[in-house]
Amino acid sequence: MTIKNNTKGPGVIISKIKSSGLFSKYNFKCGDTLLFINEVPCNNHIHVMGQIMNLFQSNKPMKIIKL
Repeated sequence: MTIKNNTKGPGVIISKIKSSGLFSKYNFKCGDTLLFINEVPCNNHIHVMGQIMNLFQSNKPMKIIKL
């Protein structure tokens, strides 16, 4: 998955997603805006990717809120 900062409002936008990837499996699509991950605001694409990677590596549950 590739994300970019949302220049028109809050969150980060999914710009690329693998059809065989985990996010695609859970019905995320290109153009979706991620607002929160585990109640933490998604304000910067670098921070969000780090947060996602840490959660995957730790096997902790991930709750994502999107538009």
